[in-house]
Amino acid sequence: MKAISLRRAILPTAVMVTLVILLALWMRLEQSVSRSVSSAAVENKSVVVLDAGHGGMDGGATVGSIRESDINLAIAKDTRDFLTLMGYHIIMTRDGDYSIHDSSASTIRKQKRSDLENRLQIMRSTPEAVCVSIHQNHFSQSYVHGAQVFYGAAAGSEELAETIQENIAAYLQTDNERKIKQADSSLFILINNDSNPSVMVECGFLSNPGDAANLRDSGYQRGLAYLIGCSLIEYGAAAAAQ
Repeated sequence: MKAISLRRAILPTAVMVTLVILLALWMRLEQSVSRSVSSAAVENKSVVVLDAGHGGMDGGATVGSIRESDINLAIAKDTRDFLTLMGYHIIMTRDGDYSIHDSSASTIRKQKRSDLENRLQIMRSTPEAVCVSIHQNHFSQSYVHGAQVFYGAAAGSEELAETIQENIAAYLQTDNERKIKQADSSLFILINNDSNPSVMVECGFLSNPGDAANLRDSGYQRGLAYLIGCSLIEYGAAAAAQ
């Protein structure tokens, strides 16, 4: 009976945390821009390319049974569902556990390169889109933790990265003091292009026990998705107001 009561107590708490995050973000939007400007932002920046990093034979960072590619996809799907509800048109580079490399790519190295190039092509083929690539980090020292957002070369990328970083630190990772960083083109070819405002969200470190436990939790994943989604709306509203 105690276990059942505990589960009943935890569920409403998780729901309340999500609602508090959403309410706080919407209050921030209302304070900075009018409702009409928010509507204009949806109209003017209505296409978002969501890239769930890795997939298929490329699981990304792996710790035990935890595969980065699975977490990336879960957060990307939650972000898609939220933004679709808000009136955005979403393009996913993948919506399942697979790679999008060319069939002619014969080696794993070539398949990974082809996969990245095809993701980039999806982004570039929609020039009016804002692009968000979702990943998880890994480091040799387990104490390193927290989300960090990298931004590409296109105009608006830095502002979007700053908005996402600030919102994650304010509402979900209150001990996160990381700063945004411009992407190195040799490492992040996906977002370092001049065609679209583009960012890469490294949501946390799978090498850190605390981050790893959080990132496996579906409620935490939804919290990250809502923060990314609300940040895109906030970014669009600010851009429309200029």
